Amino acid sequence: MTHKIGTWAFTVALGAILPACGGGDDNAGSSPAVAQAEPVACNAIKQRSFANTTIASSEPVAAGSLTIGGTTLTDLPAFCRVVATISPSADEQIGVEIWLPAQDWNGRFLGVGNGGLAGSIVYSSTTGGIGALGIADAIRKGYATASTDTGHSGNATETPNVAYPWMRSQAKIRDWGQTSIHEMTVLAKSVATVHYGRAPDRSYFDGCSTGGGQGMEEAIYYPEDYDGIHAATPGSGYARLMSQFMSGAKVFHDNPGLGAKLGLVNAASVAACDAQDGVTDSVIENPLLCSFSPVTLQCAAGTSGPGCLTPDEVSGVQKIYAVPTNPRTGEQIYPGMAPGSESGWSLIPALAQVVSVPLLQNMVFADVSWNYLTFDYDHDVAFVDDKVGPIITATSPDLSKFQARGGKLLMNQGWGDPFAAQTYPIEYRRKVVQSMGLSQTDSFYRLFMVPGAGHCAGGTGPNRIDAIGTLQAWVEQGVAPDRIVATKFTDDDPAKAVVRTRPLCAWPKVATYKGSGSTDDEASFSCS
Repeated sequence: MTHKIGTWAFTVALGAILPACGGGDDNAGSSPAVAQAEPVACNAIKQRSFANTTIASSEPVAAGSLTIGGTTLTDLPAFCRVVATISPSADEQIGVEIWLPAQDWNGRFLGVGNGGLAGSIVYSSTTGGIGALGIADAIRKGYATASTDTGHSGNATETPNVAYPWMRSQAKIRDWGQTSIHEMTVLAKSVATVHYGRAPDRSYFDGCSTGGGQGMEEAIYYPEDYDGIHAATPGSGYARLMSQFMSGAKVFHDNPGLGAKLGLVNAASVAACDAQDGVTDSVIENPLLCSFSPVTLQCAAGTSGPGCLTPDEVSGVQKIYAVPTNPRTGEQIYPGMAPGSESGWSLIPALAQVVSVPLLQNMVFADVSWNYLTFDYDHDVAFVDDKVGPIITATSPDLSKFQARGGKLLMNQGWGDPFAAQTYPIEYRRKVVQSMGLSQTDSFYRLFMVPGAGHCAGGTGPNRIDAIGTLQAWVEQGVAPDRIVATKFTDDDPAKAVVRTRPLCAWPKVATYKGSGSTDDEASFSCS
């Protein structure tokens, strides 16, 4: 198995790295009684038999630093490192790493999700934020933990016009899109049980972007795997998400000067809508209430320049705000983008090239010369849905099995995310409410929108939360979250000073300034 340092970041264009995700905690909670057995030493795990699995190594790792793939992970506790490959069929080789604390195990298992097209083990998040942990982050907090390459070796993004064998294998596509996290989870919990002599008391999953989609796969298709799931910025509707990337990319193809004017558009939208929550802080609390129109930036007739938008550029911005639709039926294909996220839109064309195009060229059209500009938003959307939708999406609103087993789902989404349509989780939750009812939905599923936060990390607003600690309190102590405190650090570095805190409110509530107290203190805001 090829080892790479996995991150939540998409590697875009000329090596530009988008922010990675992090967060979480290990708050203690009550645990059910678990049967005891004789623990098995780390070195001996390799001699044990696990279904459809080859254990390549099981070795103790001393506390300190570990260098993997040219990157050094520091401040690690002593742990048992298990490297394995799961092969449910001859065409499947799902690479997995399982890390087990040598001392001070907190009794819990934490499964870690991937980013983008996956293809490598996620060892560590790089910047932290509203997203998820890597296994090095998790083990520092006392969890038994695991990550998978999802069944192929590759990159979070790939190059267009190249044939990728894994994208042409139905088994490997299914592993990437639906089954590999389940296979990883079953094996990891079995290995932990053998090593410690007892099963984990509780199991949690932590993922952002593609990892958030993986969390939804677990909740929908394998509801028994996890007690609590943190699905951040969930990329669960991949078949339609690819259309959104391409729709935005076409706007920039048709308006090559628009990228240089996105700062102008962002400044205008924030200025128009910033103060709606009672505070002027360069963050839009609820973009759904923002009435900004790019028409206000249109150049005077017969003029143009960097300080205004041409009529075609105005139309292009409006298309990105609007939902991509079927040109024949008017059906919504995927949600559009929200005001306040414009600064990062310039990378949408790159995302189309390094995510949508390789996937469609290989797994759908089997033609590496296929051009995304020819994509038919009527016929081709239906074709993609039919061909790969059932195995690369997790969009069913029926979460009754996950609810029945006592599972809790925590979802969050940055309003300033420049890549994923911010209202997608809102629309998904609305469908769950329609399917299961409001009180039933609230009993196990809460959504928190994060003003100003970017894609899993970064952005102008408070963007670091304790997602796993919040889940644990909900699962283990019955404390349902109505608000979560988000923190903004200087340079988004938790080792530096706190800039401000702000409450995130369980949707559809939003934070509103009370009228007194520091606007940088979450206590000065109420959820209403």
